[in-house]
Amino acid sequence: MTSSLQVLSRYLTVFVTGGITAFVIARGLQKLITVSLTPKAFIKRKEKICLVTSLDEWQSIYPELSEACTSVRVVGLDCEWVPAQDGDVQRPVALLQIACHTGLCILIRLCKFPDFLPPTLSAFLADRSILKAGVGVKEDGSKLLKDYGIVLRGCVDLRHVLNRVRGIYKIRSPGLKGLSKSVLNITLDKSIFIRCGNWEADVLTPEQVKYAALDASVGVDIFLHLIVAKMTACKPTGSSLQKIYEPGFWKRTLSVCQGVVDVAYSYKQDRLLDSDGVGETSGKSRAKSVDVGEMSAAVRSYSTRQSPLYHNCKLQAPDGQQLCTCDEKKANWYIEKELGEKVCDDPLTVRLYFEPSGRPDSGRNYYLQDKENICVVCGHSNTYIRKIIVPHEYRKFFPFMMKEHSSHDVLLLCPPCHAKSSQYDSLLRQQLADRCDAPLDSGTGTRMRQDSDLHKVKSAAKALKQSRDKLPADRREVLEHTVKTHFGVMSLTEELLEKALDLDTRIYNSKYVPHGQKVVEYIRQREGLVSFEKMWRQHFLDTMNPQFLPLYWSVDHNHERLAQFDDQTSDHKC
Repeated sequence: MTSSLQVLSRYLTVFVTGGITAFVIARGLQKLITVSLTPKAFIKRKEKICLVTSLDEWQSIYPELSEACTSVRVVGLDCEWVPAQDGDVQRPVALLQIACHTGLCILIRLCKFPDFLPPTLSAFLADRSILKAGVGVKEDGSKLLKDYGIVLRGCVDLRHVLNRVRGIYKIRSPGLKGLSKSVLNITLDKSIFIRCGNWEADVLTPEQVKYAALDASVGVDIFLHLIVAKMTACKPTGSSLQKIYEPGFWKRTLSVCQGVVDVAYSYKQDRLLDSDGVGETSGKSRAKSVDVGEMSAAVRSYSTRQSPLYHNCKLQAPDGQQLCTCDEKKANWYIEKELGEKVCDDPLTVRLYFEPSGRPDSGRNYYLQDKENICVVCGHSNTYIRKIIVPHEYRKFFPFMMKEHSSHDVLLLCPPCHAKSSQYDSLLRQQLADRCDAPLDSGTGTRMRQDSDLHKVKSAAKALKQSRDKLPADRREVLEHTVKTHFGVMSLTEELLEKALDLDTRIYNSKYVPHGQKVVEYIRQREGLVSFEKMWRQHFLDTMNPQFLPLYWSVDHNHERLAQFDDQTSDHKC
């Protein structure tokens, strides 16, 4: 230790581990760790890690982060939290990692912050013009929103970018470890003892610091390598990597990422092409747990449509009074069933032969108005997704009368606005789960769980069926023993293998009640479902501030008609 360090020995802790030297300044001073994170530098740079545990420390490092993102507007991002134990509630994000191409890596210990976060941090994370690259980064954003109300925008999953860089890298596993090895030739230590360690500890271990910093740093490096590889059609070299500083680089980067920003990566197995053109099957590579409901919702929400939702065809009563607008398919159905006649083609207007069950009481009616096929939030008109204001998981448990005229609560959003709205909805779902004692469909509240013993038997039978001749003798013997023990036999036949393959490994929970059903029942008994429906509509207005809502769209839509009904179905009013 140098004499200068000896002078500061009472304030300074020094540790050396795994080839990484770090100096942590303690006793309330800013924590600054200088390290060499990667075997070979992406670009000649000075790498450092800043541990941030307070507002003042964040404010002192934020200008450097902001300056680093001036021209190369991308950071690597990752999150760490303490894994939930059996039956425990999942812990909030403890550590947020942000890494720049300059070598700066900021480890923000959210678990040590006061009740509120710096506005500059929230603004930085919500800035869609600054891309946040990583594996599963969209899911990290969902957890940040649920835990802290932080909106994360500009997310780019590295696997999306990889799918646009064909024939250059041979990727055997598209997780962060596999990408790092193939693209950067860096082997990440993904030890479960570090990954699932205590990220809320008073002092992080050197191994935790290195692990967390590398996860974010390799994220931004992989992203830039892939972008340069796409532009040059070959693996980047030291000279070609300098392209990131060229004037037109960022415009071309945004072009490569078009359509995948803030889009969750599909967790279904997909085919990735390696450098030899051989497809490698990849499964779920993210070690951290992701709520199944959030995952499936994220996948479904990005089924975009180019065809119009609103055709603005007209339906008329026998005397010519307009009843409503409808789509072309419904209008033609009345004609084909000889229930009405075509009056004109532009717009397609059908006059019914029979008296309808009800007529609009005035011209100021939502269902009489023509509606535009645009995003109701920002006005985007190229692609859009149907947004269900009151989620189906709740509405399907509503009484029939409240399910009528539900098209009022179906609006159009562009993909980015839909993604943002879905994040806010996830936060409200979690609040309802806590308030109504209605756990989301995970953990002990699942409809079914898997019998681990039966699953082992079935897996063993599958391995024997598909690869018996290729398995080592000792491994084959273990698998055969597993199946024979289950059936209590001495010899294994093909018939028994088939029987093992057909085993149902699921255990059904007879006491299971879906989250949506429990919430609806709770609200119905205490506040009434009209207030619940109004709450979701107001939630959409408050969180998204839509500027292009259809005329007469209202949070109180249809509530006068339902007021008496809701009184009858509410056992108690708060």
